[in-house]
Amino acid sequence: MFDGLISIEHLRVDSYTLCCAQPKTVGKIQCTAPVNEISSCNNLIDIPFLSTLIWYIALLAVFGNLFGPFYRGFLRNTQNLAFFVIYSINLSIADFLMGVYMFTIAGANLKFSGRYGFEDEGWRHSHICTVAGVLATLSSEASALFVLLITIDRIIIIRDPLSSLQRNNLVSKIMTGTVWAISLFLSLLPLFGSDYFENYYSSSGICISLPLSVYRKPGWEYSMALFVGANFLIFIAIFMGQLVIFATVVRMGLNVNSCHSAQRRREINLARTLVAVAITDMLCWIPVGVIGLLTFTGIDVTTQVYAWVIVVVLPINSALNPMIYTFSEILRRRGKAYKVSLVDEGTSSQQDCRTSSPKQPEVLAEEYM
Repeated sequence: MFDGLISIEHLRVDSYTLCCAQPKTVGKIQCTAPVNEISSCNNLIDIPFLSTLIWYIALLAVFGNLFGPFYRGFLRNTQNLAFFVIYSINLSIADFLMGVYMFTIAGANLKFSGRYGFEDEGWRHSHICTVAGVLATLSSEASALFVLLITIDRIIIIRDPLSSLQRNNLVSKIMTGTVWAISLFLSLLPLFGSDYFENYYSSSGICISLPLSVYRKPGWEYSMALFVGANFLIFIAIFMGQLVIFATVVRMGLNVNSCHSAQRRREINLARTLVAVAITDMLCWIPVGVIGLLTFTGIDVTTQVYAWVIVVVLPINSALNPMIYTFSEILRRRGKAYKVSLVDEGTSSQQDCRTSSPKQPEVLAEEYM
């Protein structure tokens, strides 16, 4: 469309992709267009470091979360899985979907490298991009809800270890199905909505509509309520629940009359896991919530901040959850096996510790970790 224009000096267009097609027969042209949050004429992810980092985060999210269900569901050979194990397996599945999403975006960035501006329209409206957006939304909501269920389950087990709820797998199945149903509904709703959701997932090259820009995209109120409002409330509930768990464990530990050092070690290990859970949630949802509120009041963020949020902040839980919930359990079980071997060799002090200490705090520490 620019053929024959030899003296053009300035372009004002409604999409940055049109700036990518400016005539090369003319010298430098000043092209004015809305700024894209993360993409350029050459790349879907315009920051080279992030375009490489996304591959590593995707690998960690995919293979780490594949190992979690395999370890818990098969290697342990557990017939009647505890609620915690059922929820953590489903949490791994949810986080695995985020890894698939990251791989999809990373693959598109690699495929369209050097010419993304000309492929932007086709990519954003493709079925692959839509599926990727649905997976990202499904993963983020299901992951947050399963962490909340794990927190609630731990509160129940420390207050009543013999609760009948813990022996009824039907409850865990109903709760698991409810979480997936809610998350799937929230992620598919924009596909079947009215004109309000027009181009909801295709409004960005990353295929997910986050409320992190002052530019009001279709369905931005829904996105704000979902990613900022609902997830922030879930995080507050998780954080308060973790505080309740830790306070209860410490109070129970004070009632132990012997083997204070062993109880102290259990409290420290539990505290580390709780802190790790709280920190990863904070790293993920607080930046998204703060930036979302800033853009809601009209304060825009730089494109670099937006890019970092998409590539690093959004999937941080999916990448770190396997290490928190699975690898910490592996390390704990190895430590437990080592203690048992010491008992077998005649370490009477360890045996005395087990017989003189109340069983409940120990079960709690083992179950939670």
